[in-house]
Amino acid sequence: QTQFSGQEGARLDFRAPAQPFLSCYQREMMSLRLLLGCLSFHGVAAILKESDSNSLELDDMSQSAIASELWRGLETDINFLTFRKGAPALPYQEGTESSEVAGTVGMFDSGTNLMNMYRILNFDSPPLVTFYKHLPPFIQGSNDFMKFFDDRLTELKPEGKGLVAMVRNPISHLVSWKKAGYEMVNCTKQSWESIMSSDCSFGRPIRHHPVTFHFKAPGLVNVWNVYVKGYLELAKRHENFLIVRYEDLVVDPDAVVRALAQFEGVKVPEHIEHVGPPAKKCGSPEGRSAALQKILQHEYLFEETEPVKDYVPQICASVDWSLVERLPKLVEDVPSYNSDCL
Repeated sequence: QTQFSGQEGARLDFRAPAQPFLSCYQREMMSLRLLLGCLSFHGVAAILKESDSNSLELDDMSQSAIASELWRGLETDINFLTFRKGAPALPYQEGTESSEVAGTVGMFDSGTNLMNMYRILNFDSPPLVTFYKHLPPFIQGSNDFMKFFDDRLTELKPEGKGLVAMVRNPISHLVSWKKAGYEMVNCTKQSWESIMSSDCSFGRPIRHHPVTFHFKAPGLVNVWNVYVKGYLELAKRHENFLIVRYEDLVVDPDAVVRALAQFEGVKVPEHIEHVGPPAKKCGSPEGRSAALQKILQHEYLFEETEPVKDYVPQICASVDWSLVERLPKLVEDVPSYNSDCL
């Protein structure tokens, strides 16, 4: 059992704050300064301010930037040990992975942090993952990484708790990976043409596991296939393993929170807390509004200097659509994953 120690009282409030009146120009300039100065921080503590109540809070604009990263499904560096529903403090244990805290696993940029935040804001004491949340759920050679998932799910079952796995539209997901790369940067820094004809090996051993993962060509697409296949196998083995599509959470977070309540066997919160702040009333969309627009209008097809749209047929030919058909759909108003292929 994890033993926590340290000072209580740390609080980061990601619910929509009261916004002071600012002109559109002021908001855009503040956003620009924030993007230039704050988005490269390492850990939330870099932009915390001390409030009159002696708790730690993010200023509204910093909160807005991080919330925007969450809605985009990105790997924002947040120490989730500082959050709990209805309580400002969960003492921090130095050395505990922030990514292990709220019971959510998934590929890079699949929306795990957004899901973590919703679980923490709306439910008491989400479970620990206890292993690296991005660990691939598969067997490679003599290394059975499914065992990490199986063992933890077996431990959680008597407690009535489980793990949630996030998945994402494969084409949108590949576009997101190409921007950042993470452990896959050796694959993602190539042109789309090379990506579609090359194997993909993680450039360094994934955290705590001295193994280099390898995926056959088209490697990046098969990263997606392997993860989704593993998650579906786990859902088949364990009733306390729930797969959620990132797009479902963006399009209708209330529906996902209700599904989570049913999954956890608890009551739906009387008032569902949302990751804020709300969409701004002028300028470019941000936060959930921007994420929703990108999904519904398929904007990811035209991003970056080398848009993916010209390679969609190749990607569509490589995605294992039999896996997609088995994914649960919590929200109906989400474009089908194969709609980009039609």
